[in-house]
Amino acid sequence: MLAKNAYPKKDSHEAQKKLADDGLDFYFVASSLLVNVEGIARFGAMLANGGINPSTGEKCIGPETVKATVTIMQTCGMHDSAGKFTKQHGVPAKSSQSGAFMTVIPGTCAISSFSPPLNADSNPIRGIALLQRLSKVYSNFNLFHKDSQMLDLTKKHYQTILSTVNQLNTAASSGDVETVHRLHVQGLDLNKTDYDGRTALHLSAAGGHFFVVTYLVSNGANVNPLDRWKATPLDDASDPKIVEYLTKHGGIKGAGGQVNHKNSQKSIVNDNQVRLLYAAYFNHFQNVQSLNVLGWKVNATDYDGRTALSIAASEGHLECVKYLVLHGAKLDHKDYRNNTALDDARREGRKDVVAWLEDYIQKQKTPDTHH
Repeated sequence: MLAKNAYPKKDSHEAQKKLADDGLDFYFVASSLLVNVEGIARFGAMLANGGINPSTGEKCIGPETVKATVTIMQTCGMHDSAGKFTKQHGVPAKSSQSGAFMTVIPGTCAISSFSPPLNADSNPIRGIALLQRLSKVYSNFNLFHKDSQMLDLTKKHYQTILSTVNQLNTAASSGDVETVHRLHVQGLDLNKTDYDGRTALHLSAAGGHFFVVTYLVSNGANVNPLDRWKATPLDDASDPKIVEYLTKHGGIKGAGGQVNHKNSQKSIVNDNQVRLLYAAYFNHFQNVQSLNVLGWKVNATDYDGRTALSIAASEGHLECVKYLVLHGAKLDHKDYRNNTALDDARREGRKDVVAWLEDYIQKQKTPDTHH
């Protein structure tokens, strides 16, 4: 190192040697620290949090030190393969030949692992594999590329769905071809469906939006997707131009037989209201409760006139159905196909939900004789 002038020049040989010795001493001390995976993860989380311990709120190092550390991790933390690693994964990382591995996602999180087997570049095989698997699910693990169709660790429940499928279907239902085009250019699959199996083509056909229909079909949208009611976009279409266009491009009617559908309307619910619909669909009961605390509108509807109760009843989620009804969900509400929640449960064969709703409705009709 001295021969290659890797250290700053000093005035004397003794001073030069002392500088080198001090550097070596620090290196040996740093290389002898006893840590475990949790400790590495906590250290990484501190770096990701701008030098502040996220568990205690204590400031451990300053922002300039964080910037220097994370930059060095990005440029040489993975030894001779640092450039290749950055190109493939796009995150600051540090590995050791013992098998320890840490990566830092600034402002988001850190992950760590320990597994001794190393690859040809002297980096932990399993640590890198862990990062690769996470990168296939979440968009946060590559700082240089964001896939809008992946999950985002920093977003609230269902936010990825809200910013993709729901935004696409809402735009299609209101005739907003510019938003449909923007989402398509960003790589969103135009055949993505919502909780009822509804696609953008269903909704644009129902809304009478000819230009959106032609855009979707010309860009590869499936002409005959089946929704929850076994209906295709041709079932939804009432505009003669749209009927003719879909038929010309191979559109056929479904076997559902329930085509009494009003034109879709622009959804006016906010994000938390849409989260309620998806919480009901996925039977995430705790999310339903938390959205109640945030001030939900339990009877808010989507572009098809569907409520959280409609969806929970369709899916057979009895606990959610009970909670929604007991917190003000209207049992007589009808969606744009003229269905109530009880109709939905009967159609889908949700016997437990049917029995509970019928019993509840009967009790509401029967006068209370006890005083």
